[in-house]
Amino acid sequence: MKLYYIFDTYCGWCYGFESVLRPFVKAHPELEVEVISGGLFGEGKPLSAYSYMPLVNQKITDVYGVTFGPGYQETLREGTMVPDSNDAAIGFGVLRELVPAGEQVEAAARMQEAFYRDGASLSDPETYRKIAASLGLDEETVVERFRTRKAAGELHPDFAKARALGAESFPTLLLEKDGKLRELGGKRTLETLEASFREAAGK
Repeated sequence: MKLYYIFDTYCGWCYGFESVLRPFVKAHPELEVEVISGGLFGEGKPLSAYSYMPLVNQKITDVYGVTFGPGYQETLREGTMVPDSNDAAIGFGVLRELVPAGEQVEAAARMQEAFYRDGASLSDPETYRKIAASLGLDEETVVERFRTRKAAGELHPDFAKARALGAESFPTLLLEKDGKLRELGGKRTLETLEASFREAAGK
């Protein structure tokens, strides 16, 4: 069996959901997990263009109990930062190459914390220096790979893979068993996710 987690780093619901996914993955070391970036923001608009965000963030807090940090709140109030999901996918792709097997979800969560707690831009190479340090990775390697790939200006291949897997919204969590994919519902608590997994896995 294999688990596919399709997320976007700038997706607030993914930030909330990872409070459930992280302990679930730790409880199931037998599962191979692949984390794939989807494309949510690419219009080149600043945060100020998304006036709905504070209301949605409150809903996410109500459901998952996560905290949106003061750094993020200040970035949101300022409103000039432009969220770019392609840059974030490039950054996550670099981390995914370097983290040990089984730590992709943790790397994704650290990226979301950089934005939703600290308010850092995921288009800034220096953001990845801090994330790399928190994951015990070589900082210069991560930063240099990010800079090089961002400069190439190519659309990250994860987006096409996410579409091929049928992801239309984020987060999407798919269990592959015997060559068939099944979306796991019931993702709002660890208990409901566990129940959904056991049903899909036939346990």
